[in-house]
Amino acid sequence: MDEGFEPKKLALLRVLQILKTETDEDHPITQEQICQKLWDDYGIVMRRQAVAYQLLLLERAGYDIVFDGRRGCYINDREFLDMELRVLIDAVLNSRYISEKDSRDLVKRISGLSSRFFRPADSHIRTTHTRHKTGSREVYRNIELIDEAIEKGLQIRYRYSVYTYSEQHTEAVPESRVREAVSPREMILYNHRYYLRAYAHLPQKTVMIYDKLDHISDLKILKTPAVEPAKNFHEEDYPSVEYQTFHTFLDGMMFGNSRRVELLIDHRLVDELIDWFGKDCILSRMDHTNWIKASFQAHWMAVKQWALLHMNEVEILSPEYLRKSFVRKLKIQLDKYQQE
Repeated sequence: MDEGFEPKKLALLRVLQILKTETDEDHPITQEQICQKLWDDYGIVMRRQAVAYQLLLLERAGYDIVFDGRRGCYINDREFLDMELRVLIDAVLNSRYISEKDSRDLVKRISGLSSRFFRPADSHIRTTHTRHKTGSREVYRNIELIDEAIEKGLQIRYRYSVYTYSEQHTEAVPESRVREAVSPREMILYNHRYYLRAYAHLPQKTVMIYDKLDHISDLKILKTPAVEPAKNFHEEDYPSVEYQTFHTFLDGMMFGNSRRVELLIDHRLVDELIDWFGKDCILSRMDHTNWIKASFQAHWMAVKQWALLHMNEVEILSPEYLRKSFVRKLKIQLDKYQQE
């Protein structure tokens, strides 16, 4: 047999690659099959005895190679278990800040960390977030630049796009504005999307902002040092419902401002209550009924929003100002529907 197109010095590396891509516990490979694979894929001529020696060298180097009698052998140590790879793939598929194309590429590369017999769970799972994935591919670059700016204590400048209504279109259209001087504080991963928490320095005031990283473009690091604003800064109020939701939960979970709240809820909502506000709830049943009294710490706007979602199954008991605020909200909504 003629000499192949790769030198035999590479045989040890190629045998390792064959073990990683072609074998697992359910798919061992024989030494004869390794010989054939070396020739077919790499043009390396090697006898069975030489392959056995290569496998011995890999064992001595610390690789966990399992010999299973006549069935052959397989490599048993991998950087990630198949279940761990599926967890990573799930995270990629559900991340809104990763574009659909980048998601496909990442899933393919993650799958390559196992054998060719690995089947990602996404082949039988339909993700509901695909249509909500960003179309921007600047997110990775934005993360790196913002991280660098925070480390160096510098301001940044970028263009920020938000969707808005236009009389000329039947669907939402992006409208951009330029953030001329922004002092970045941190990046927050919330609901499968990255947000930048920062201080935007306007001519008359400084405001706190929470901008979505996948809506940021043309980001540049300035030479101007980042500025910590005075305590009496104003918070910018975006019209976005998602921003409002994020803002109220962020206040409660990350920056305190929580209060003791008492609700009367249907017993079927206990599990969802725990999902939203945590396990530190004091629960008690109300006189052999299906109603549960729940007492816990939370930001009042988050509680108000949750109560609106379940208004037929929730009654706000205290604090009194929250109860009154909720009643006013309901009356305003009722008036809108009663107008003819």
